[in-house]
Amino acid sequence: MKKIIPLLAIGGALFFSAAPAIAATTVAFTPTSVSVQDGQSFNITIYVDPQGVKNYTVKMSINFPADLLEARSFNFGSGWMALSQPGYDTMDNVAGSLIKTAGYPGGLSSSAVFGVVSFSAKKTGSGVIKTIAASQALDANNQNVLADVAQTSVSISASAVATPTPTRTATPSPSGQPQTTSPAPSESAIPQESTTPPVATEQTAPQPESFLLAAIGNFFSLGTSSALVVIVFILLIMALIYIVWDHFTRHKKQQ
Repeated sequence: MKKIIPLLAIGGALFFSAAPAIAATTVAFTPTSVSVQDGQSFNITIYVDPQGVKNYTVKMSINFPADLLEARSFNFGSGWMALSQPGYDTMDNVAGSLIKTAGYPGGLSSSAVFGVVSFSAKKTGSGVIKTIAASQALDANNQNVLADVAQTSVSISASAVATPTPTRTATPSPSGQPQTTSPAPSESAIPQESTTPPVATEQTAPQPESFLLAAIGNFFSLGTSSALVVIVFILLIMALIYIVWDHFTRHKKQQ
């Protein structure tokens, strides 16, 4: 019994001294639940927390429902150096698999963003995005110290359909007479300005006989253009001619 107690004490000391070396690294997704409509996109941020023990290489293997989601892009967080070797860097939207691996120079000892993945919703439904057992977080001894699983639940609803705007109908007048709409004036109703130049009409020059007759008429009417004045004036002339003729006739008889 005395020998067993020292052995237990030594074993306990060795266990607690080795505990920091095997501390578990945790991984988390943010947000943990997503509600979107089909056709919309969303992002998930992946965090890694080494719990004080330096992690030098992290490999994230993520599964997602390929019938509902499509992985669009992945961007590493600050300080990570991506590994692009086959089997460490894939994005398969047929199998619904995403694998991203990166090293952290000098080792990561505190919580940090591993990367941001962007998804697009393909149709209505619900599913889960989660890490799988192939994920790793390697310490200085190249031992996998990742002991956590992260996941995000996704709910996809149908996109809203735009409601058609109802057409407005004419309201009948109270008298029961149908309302008529005055037609808009057409362009033909607007008088058009004629572009045809005016035709000059040829004026006939007055004949000399017309001038003579007009002058005689104007003389006899004393410029009044009155028919009565003309008649009186003619009678006076005739009377004067008769007096002169009578005077000459008598004078001739006396000789």
